Amino acid sequence: MKKSIIFIGCLYLVSCGDYHLSNYMFKEYCADKGLVGQFVYEQEKLSDDFFREIPKENKDRIGISGDFYIDNKKYLIDADKFEKHYSITYVKLDQLSKIGPIYAKETSVVRKKDGKLLGKSVSLNNKKGWLHELNFLMVNTGDTCPIYITKDGQRISNPDHSTLIQNIFKK
Repeated sequence: MKKSIIFIGCLYLVSCGDYHLSNYMFKEYCADKGLVGQFVYEQEKLSDDFFREIPKENKDRIGISGDFYIDNKKYLIDADKFEKHYSITYVKLDQLSKIGPIYAKETSVVRKKDGKLLGKSVSLNNKKGWLHELNFLMVNTGDTCPIYITKDGQRISNPDHSTLIQNIFKK
């Protein structure tokens, strides 16, 4: 009887131990406000030649990234002109921990002229252990942070990556 309990305990630790450890580590990473969130290091005012007219027809808006609208969609940054002066890295994945594994996803904006980082957004993803990677549907979204909650208590998706350009650049 005692050996059976020890065997079951060891089996549980081998199969689910990294799940609990990754959750603990993930909470610690998410609590670090210097690691996770949106960081704007310098705001820039763009001249009028960086902007284009907002298309009136919906069919003409196809293919325009929502990231380039600023000031509550009053202005639209011309992506071609913008990319001559600034570099955007949309997804850079770094593995923070093999346990989980836990990944950091980073979006950053750099001024090409001097290589200065103007801002970045960092979110984390915990895949919750090797056992979750072997699930039947092969879908493992895991947990993410930071998590934003509305006044009603509803969770909303993380807007940090999509609003980075809006928070750095002004007209």
